[in-house]
Amino acid sequence: MKGSLRFPLALLPFLLVGAAACGGSDASPSAASQLAVENFAFAQLENGKRVFSGDVYNPTERSVQRAQISISLLDANNRQVGTTTISLPDIAPQDTTSFRQVFRGEQDVRGARVKRLTVM
Repeated sequence: MKGSLRFPLALLPFLLVGAAACGGSDASPSAASQLAVENFAFAQLENGKRVFSGDVYNPTERSVQRAQISISLLDANNRQVGTTTISLPDIAPQDTTSFRQVFRGEQDVRGARVKRLTVM
């Protein structure tokens, strides 16, 4: 019985060091989980152009070199008919970056929603 208790106790310092090296409870959330897409809109203009617009807010203390917004494209029945992406460079810490991009696809898109925001 003594021998079986010594083995786990001998490993305890290694387990504690390993847990600290993995980040422990002091690890901060990733920038991607904190960035937020706000005021997202999809509109068809009078000239027929279809446009995505909105803002990405970075509440962190770190600059984001590049983020990518993945967007679900929807038909008249609100069913997904495709996806597209918008890339945004240089989002400053505690700042909002606006975007406006024309959709050049051929699909009959009547709506859109943000699917995912990824920090590259």
